[in-house]
Amino acid sequence: CELWEEFTANCRVYTLRCLPASDEKPDAHLYRRQETLNVRLGKEPFDQGAMRVAYPAYIADRDNQQVLAKQPLITSAAPGRSCYDILYRDVLSQSIARHFAEKFTKACPEFPVQFLRTELAERLDRPGQWYVIEPFMRGEFQKHTNNASFASKDSEVAQAFSHFTFHLSGGRMMVTDIQGVHSTMTDPQIHSREDCFGLGNRGEDGMTEFFQIHQCSSICHRLKLRPHPAQFQ
Repeated sequence: CELWEEFTANCRVYTLRCLPASDEKPDAHLYRRQETLNVRLGKEPFDQGAMRVAYPAYIADRDNQQVLAKQPLITSAAPGRSCYDILYRDVLSQSIARHFAEKFTKACPEFPVQFLRTELAERLDRPGQWYVIEPFMRGEFQKHTNNASFASKDSEVAQAFSHFTFHLSGGRMMVTDIQGVHSTMTDPQIHSREDCFGLGNRGEDGMTEFFQIHQCSSICHRLKLRPHPAQFQ
């Protein structure tokens, strides 16, 4: 079919290993597993956001698993960063979000939050052309918050999760831009004092801006999350 092209991808899988005492500053304890996969990539994008374009794809070696292959839209938004570096930071952000989601779900099992596991894939026929690959989610995609001051009407759990990540990290970082299908999320951004995450990292300003529109819910109170001074401004 002309709508599809086949290529062989060398997939490098990154998984964050957080030690119990590392919540305040999760380290990049990563291991990489390499495997060669036959991938069928759609020629036309499935969707496009502010930072990424997503292509439909199938992984033949995984029983034709349906996935999305994502690339950054504008690498010039990050001068000096390669496509690999941008996507690596995205995978790292999602890995850390997964870590916090596990802690949040354990504390509030009736409000589960999880993040997809993502992989980095490089085309062997086009070295330097990288994608982030993640499982395809079926269902209605909802954006609960962004990395600035947007929050949807039904974003109580998403906001509580962001507040939780700020609290658990000792104010060092915050997972934002919460979006996905039901309780499964993807493509988060992390605000942090350190420049080690995605293009949407707005540091202290981003965290303060979140709290300026955040009203603590019963979930926040249950988790004993302390209000931020910006909530009273």
